[in-house]
Amino acid sequence: MAKIFSLLMICLLPYTLVAANFHALLIRDTQPGHWGQDIQKQDIKRITENLGEISRDCGVNLHVTTITSKKLSTKFVWEWLGSCEFADDDCVVIYFTGRGFCPNKKKSEWPAIYFERKKERMELSQIEEAIDHLKPRLAIILYDASNADLNNKNQKVEAKGFARLIDLRKLQASETPNFKDLFLHTRGKVIVAAARPGDLTYFAKEGNLFTRFFLDSVRYVSTQPDPSWEKVMDNFKGRYILEGMAPLYRLSVSPS
Repeated sequence: MAKIFSLLMICLLPYTLVAANFHALLIRDTQPGHWGQDIQKQDIKRITENLGEISRDCGVNLHVTTITSKKLSTKFVWEWLGSCEFADDDCVVIYFTGRGFCPNKKKSEWPAIYFERKKERMELSQIEEAIDHLKPRLAIILYDASNADLNNKNQKVEAKGFARLIDLRKLQASETPNFKDLFLHTRGKVIVAAARPGDLTYFAKEGNLFTRFFLDSVRYVSTQPDPSWEKVMDNFKGRYILEGMAPLYRLSVSPS
């Protein structure tokens, strides 16, 4: 009997040791000395910490790549996507904070992202097509960028009363989130942009509002019964619209 049990454990061992992977590409595109550089650093730090907490709760391996404007190019993004071998149960997160613009609102509402140093642009449809080809279980794409004319130098607007809004939404320390339903037991795509066509985005010294409020909503909903991405977006819109902004998003998710 002991031998049979040992053989069974050996057979199961490869499966018990294999964990899903979370692959994250965090893009921060601001020229050195720009006023938004410190704000973006806070956002990258915050989302990195949140991904770490989520991966530990879900028991998955986290692989984070952070790229800044000095090395940023469309070639780098394609090479990164090409280097990721997504397994059936893997999740990919692509986050961009920087300059966005509305390429042609008659053709698409979604902002294109603009790489300042290389003077290059990437469309959402290009990134989506690449991810669809690679077939991760869950893909999350977040754009913290404006969706206005590329020549508009005021890409972000300072928000007043930001600290007060954060205090109103502070979670109690006793509320422990459970991220598994959102990140481990879901498949599909979550795509969220900070601005609709013609709109700018908002910032404060504590960080960009889109990034902060979205991460707060993910965490809050994860402390509640039956969390879902629909509930995340409902909570997020409630926070975001208080500052006069409206996100652009698309959910195509189902339980896995």
